[in-house]
Amino acid sequence: MAITAGQVTTTSTLEQFRVEFNKLQTDVSGIEAGSLSFTNISATQISVAELTVTSTLSAASFIFEGTTDDDNETTFGVIDPTADRTINLPNASGTVLLTATTENSFITGQTSITSGDIVSGSDELLISDASASAFKRITVDNLISSAGGLTSVAADTTPQLGGFLDGQGNDVRNIGLLEADNLSGSYGSSSAPITITVTVASKTAAHPYNGDGSSSAYFLDGVESPALQLNGVDNTTSDSGYYYRFDQADSSNSSHPLRFYLDADKTTAYTSGVTTNGTPGNAGAYTQIDVDEDTPNILYYQCSSHGYMGNHAVVVGSNKINHTEALISFPTTTGTLIGSGDTGTLPLATIDIDGGSDIGADLTSSDLIIVDDGAAGTNRKAALSRLTTFMSAQGFSSDDPTALAIALG
Repeated sequence: MAITAGQVTTTSTLEQFRVEFNKLQTDVSGIEAGSLSFTNISATQISVAELTVTSTLSAASFIFEGTTDDDNETTFGVIDPTADRTINLPNASGTVLLTATTENSFITGQTSITSGDIVSGSDELLISDASASAFKRITVDNLISSAGGLTSVAADTTPQLGGFLDGQGNDVRNIGLLEADNLSGSYGSSSAPITITVTVASKTAAHPYNGDGSSSAYFLDGVESPALQLNGVDNTTSDSGYYYRFDQADSSNSSHPLRFYLDADKTTAYTSGVTTNGTPGNAGAYTQIDVDEDTPNILYYQCSSHGYMGNHAVVVGSNKINHTEALISFPTTTGTLIGSGDTGTLPLATIDIDGGSDIGADLTSSDLIIVDDGAAGTNRKAALSRLTTFMSAQGFSSDDPTALAIALG
């Protein structure tokens, strides 16, 4: 209700005075009850339990007591404006954020968005521009670009590149492959070998010997027992071989020395050009191999104490074939290899009789010799008994040394 009492003039009657006095008493009761409304109030200080303003309220500051009447109040003040300002309160319930607010429900209370729903070219983030002392908005794409690229895409199961990936000389790690040096054939010297970090963990279905031997496996640069490709094609100089160091400093290598073999089941160890240092599982422990043309084309890296923890390595420049643990060396001079089923010719000079072992016993009629079958043009075997028959047919005595020498040519 509004104030109803009017002014009593000197010409007013006693009845008019009584009416205006009763109105004044009603107005005062309304003020005391807090149910009175005003069209316009101008005061130095107003104290009310509830104040409703339907138009304009002007004040330098407002003091809020809160629900407890004590010495603690909240003052809502206004910095002296240099122009007309307007602050609009939203049509919603909530809590006002302040510059000193540290509570984060403003963010945690929002609806979440998954990485798959983000449109990186148009969705925006709010950032603080330190140089301008102002908030600014930025797209996800611009943020990534300005930061020099992505630092992690672990949450994205299908990340894609819009162009070439420039590693700027750095390794791409933990992608299911060994590091670039180990695949590209980069040279490692004895003083700066290609280093492969070895760790040991449980086998998985990805291991070629899963279910066989040990339940543990070697992991090379984080990859479970990969097949390796080793380089090195000559030993012309003292350091022209390619050196590979298998670093076993990690504690998981304890009691698992890595060694090389000609076979997966470790029947024959390979030690040429192989050096070891320290105790696996301790700092400085490693096994190193110098790979050159004489290194077998297939080697197996395995644990000397446990079965089938590793895999094999292929030496691409090897001149020595490893076939079921038998090493076959290629010749060092130009020529043609003759196989067991080959019908080609083998030069007589190639047969090194002087380098062979003596039979160490008397010849018998069942001993074999090689003859050139003139009719067929191929080499064939013949027993010495045939030579005796031939000599007899020619009228020679088999007991005559001179006749035997003539028959043998």
